[in-house]
Amino acid sequence: MTRIRKSPTMTGPFAETVHEFIQYKRSAGFKYADEPKCLSRFCRFSEEQGVTEIEISRSFAEKWIAPREGEFEKSRSHRITCIRQFAIYLNNLGYDAYIVPEVKGLNHNSFVPYIFTHEQITSVIKAVLFQL
Repeated sequence: MTRIRKSPTMTGPFAETVHEFIQYKRSAGFKYADEPKCLSRFCRFSEEQGVTEIEISRSFAEKWIAPREGEFEKSRSHRITCIRQFAIYLNNLGYDAYIVPEVKGLNHNSFVPYIFTHEQITSVIKAVLFQL
């Protein structure tokens, strides 16, 4: 059964600009499938913080990117990247928006590949052949 995703709702002073930003990114060839959800949360956060104008101050951005209890680093990294890209877009439109610096190494990959030896590969092939 295919699940139909409901589009995230944008609210507050950033709503229209966020919609335009998402369209811009998609027109540039980016999928931008998960980012609307992040930007929707950003819109709600801005309302909770009392933001009334299209402006991202340094203190507001730092509150948004602050680590959250129980949050994985990958999730935080996604929030940082999302707001950083949006702030760059706002600056290009002439709005005052603090661009969060890139954080290197935050989204480290925990995957460690296992490399089989020649002997192990031979054993696997022999096991498969004997099963046939």
